[in-house]
Amino acid sequence: MKTSVILRHRLGILACTAAWSCFDPIAPVDDTGSSTADPTEGGDSSTLPILDSGSLPPPDTTVDPATSTGPVDPDTTMGTGTTVGPEPACGDGSADPGELCLPDAPATFAAGAGARYLAAGPLGPNVGVVTANPESFTISILVGDGVGGFAAPVSKSVGNPDDGGPVSVALGDLEPDGDVDIVSRAQPETRWFLNNGVGQFPGNGSAVSGFTLFTSPSLVVDNFDGNAALDVAWSDGYNICFLLGNVGFDGVYSMGQGGDCNESIQVFEDGFVSATEYGFDGDGFRDLVVAASWGPMLTAVRGNGNGTFMTMGASANGIDVCAPANCQLNTIGAADLDGDGEIDLIAAHDQGVSVAPGNADGTFGMPYAVPADDAQEVVAVDLDADGALDLVVAARLEHALLVFLGNGDGTFAAPLSFSVDAEVYDVAVDDLDDDGAPDLMTTYGDAGSGTVAVFLSDP
Repeated sequence: MKTSVILRHRLGILACTAAWSCFDPIAPVDDTGSSTADPTEGGDSSTLPILDSGSLPPPDTTVDPATSTGPVDPDTTMGTGTTVGPEPACGDGSADPGELCLPDAPATFAAGAGARYLAAGPLGPNVGVVTANPESFTISILVGDGVGGFAAPVSKSVGNPDDGGPVSVALGDLEPDGDVDIVSRAQPETRWFLNNGVGQFPGNGSAVSGFTLFTSPSLVVDNFDGNAALDVAWSDGYNICFLLGNVGFDGVYSMGQGGDCNESIQVFEDGFVSATEYGFDGDGFRDLVVAASWGPMLTAVRGNGNGTFMTMGASANGIDVCAPANCQLNTIGAADLDGDGEIDLIAAHDQGVSVAPGNADGTFGMPYAVPADDAQEVVAVDLDADGALDLVVAARLEHALLVFLGNGDGTFAAPLSFSVDAEVYDVAVDDLDDDGAPDLMTTYGDAGSGTVAVFLSDP
């Protein structure tokens, strides 16, 4: 059975809905944009309100109370004010606005043993998936077949049995030459694999060694220093580390040796930190969000455009996203969830998901909660093409991906649950079969054999 959802209210197209993600290292965007939020709003995080699953209507909209509390049945009504045209219907081959057509159960594909983290993108002519497999000290490359399936997985070694296997994987056009490459991080090394232009990755790539105290699942591939080559950022447990990319006169891509762990970007809390690409000040330079796992603190760190960042310690300037309760952060992200032109911070943690609304002056308002059971990862994406960003959450203890359909004002409908019958730690969203509708991908995180699960949309 397909899940089909039609939202009643149509909102303006948001700033971050052009692709499946706000910030795409495959096609970087400038962090520019106008500001409409009230700069007087503070960052008081002394309390954490729970988001009402009965979502709020957009301003200046007349609402029928009998039908405005959630999605409506597309077979009975389209509602007033919807997009003019044929009634959306799953299975007709057309990805219509307001339509969500995902199966109840996923298709499954083999990957490396212990596959836990994944990334999706155009590895060749079609979208494919790469998994990080800590237990087998490998990554698995699954090149897509264009119709929702994959070729047999190709294994590449990352890490070693003594120090550990890969705990993160990311995609980006490193050189850049128009082809998407792979970067993976294990405790002893950062290793990258260059695409030969047809979705193949010869040899076992290149690596920069550099042992750090911790290596978190967060690995950022983006441009921090302004040259054509992409760079990499991760966390070492207390600081943010960078490897700046470069293309030499011989055309060969390389990364800086050893990794520069910037001690000016710190989180003074026990446990490890995470970093994610972020842009909020409109200067065209890429910025970061830094998170302390056990703080749990978030802070924005402004980039200078030359591979350096303004000093900004999270303990002194950060947001306690779970106050007054305690929680452990797992991953962080950033997106304009309410359509005001300001980037909001999003944190997945063991108590659920927290959102800190962005203000016009680079500060953030009081976080609010989106309930989920042990959220490991959260992705902001417009799943139903209605112009409002939705949230896809990997809820580990629920053994499911949760979809929170957004209303465009920062509020969300009650979640739709897509079970995978295993613990989930990560989620990727992309259009595997090129039908115009995004598909959901995750791994069976507690299955030693290694499994990729795909919820293939049927618009």
